[in-house]
Amino acid sequence: MTPGYDRKPTRQQWPYPGDTPLQRTRRYLHAYRQHLKTANPELCAALDDAARAYGDDWVCGELLTIPDDQMLTTAEAAEYVGVDIETVRQWRKRGYVSPTGAREHLQVRGLSERGWPMFRAAEVKAIADTTRRNRLSKADS
Repeated sequence: MTPGYDRKPTRQQWPYPGDTPLQRTRRYLHAYRQHLKTANPELCAALDDAARAYGDDWVCGELLTIPDDQMLTTAEAAEYVGVDIETVRQWRKRGYVSPTGAREHLQVRGLSERGWPMFRAAEVKAIADTTRRNRLSKADS
């Protein structure tokens, strides 16, 4: 018997625990795309053109990164974390379950020039991560 074959392989912890499988896939895709762009810019441009032709512009861009202190409207917050606008509104109105298990609400941190509520990017990201972790832990139960 060969030692080591009976053990389960150990996995490294994913650095973005709130990511959905789709978001993980997109991160991998963007990494591959960056390498292809370096190795063969012409081929990368041709594949980008094909993606755009099918309406998949997200493939061609960079991953969306926003400073933690940036202020976002409801629509921008929803796009940033990949949820529906109504979800962000519900986090504000009905709240969400925090990591401690308490019900908390997304806080308005200011108003836009049009009078729309603005939220801190870091808070929106933390809520999305927490909500996804809660959903995944319920699914595992």
